Amino acid sequence: MKFGMISEGVIPMFSSLNRMKVYAAIASYADKNSRQAWPSVAKLSEKTGLDARAVKRATKGLVKDGLMLKESGRGRGRTSRYTLLDSGTDF
Repeated sequence: MKFGMISEGVIPMFSSLNRMKVYAAIASYADKNSRQAWPSVAKLSEKTGLDARAVKRATKGLVKDGLMLKESGRGRGRTSRYTLLDSGTDF
């Protein structure tokens, strides 16, 4: 099992609990150096207990809030690439 930690200073930046859950789930998949991850919406849904629509809304909100970048997968069945931007997450 892989763990990630989110510093207290970053927590107020989340505008919803769902965004925090999705961010933490993505952080658990992220590479330590590049801070990039490629989990599917299904994996994020499974890990957070949210439905796929809620995961998609949360990732869109995290991008809007400036906490990560998202590069959509090209084509059906391809996962998006997420890059975590804040400096408050340790792996």
